[in-house]
Amino acid sequence: MATKINQLLRKWPPGTVAVQSWLDEQGVDRRLSHQYAKAGWLERIGHGAYIRMGDTVTWRGAVFALQKKSVRSAIRPGGATALSLQGFGHHLPLGKETLWLWAEPRSQLPSWFRHHDWGVVVRFRAARLFAHPVADQASQKRDNFIIEVSSLERAAFEVAYEVDDTLSFLWAAEQLQSLVSLRPELMQTYFEACVSIKVKRLLLYLGSHYGLQWFERLNLSRIDLGRGKRQLVKGGRFDPRFEITVPRDLTDD
Repeated sequence: MATKINQLLRKWPPGTVAVQSWLDEQGVDRRLSHQYAKAGWLERIGHGAYIRMGDTVTWRGAVFALQKKSVRSAIRPGGATALSLQGFGHHLPLGKETLWLWAEPRSQLPSWFRHHDWGVVVRFRAARLFAHPVADQASQKRDNFIIEVSSLERAAFEVAYEVDDTLSFLWAAEQLQSLVSLRPELMQTYFEACVSIKVKRLLLYLGSHYGLQWFERLNLSRIDLGRGKRQLVKGGRFDPRFEITVPRDLTDD
């Protein structure tokens, strides 16, 4: 048993969760997982999920487990979390850090992830934001393992998706005004693939408002902006170019 557990631990990056489907691939079935836990080598943190005994595992190590090929999950940190991981973004002033996770429609977080306290407020979005996949991703290395996150360009659209009032609009504006180096070609691809009229108009407004370089290089004639006005914030002022309401106190700062 000692030889097998040592082989397992050599393949298992410290600081990460191991799920039963991955353990099965290593020759450790459910019965053996229970035995290892009883022997003090593993600690069960939820149904079919384990950490090394005595290990400290954050949400990053949990996301690593979600993204393993054996799990076949497309869940990834997105939105403001992806921006923050790449050196951008600002947190909402609400105390605990918020972890924004994005996935394809009908995706679900496993129970072991939902019921464990990762020390953050988890916001999970399983939404269809784009009509088709866009070949684009970013990687973040944490200690000895890597997780996939939304690129800065994709994260910009995910941040805009969250806007539904004045506070979130100003929060999104604060997040996005510093993204001066977004790739215009990729932004064009995302704009053409995006299915949300609100998100597209909002991003275009902010790109124009702050004079961001990527905005100046877009071909707006190829972007479907729908018809009619959109009220994004109550009591706001109307922007005639993109036909949306924006906060009256939005400044260039």
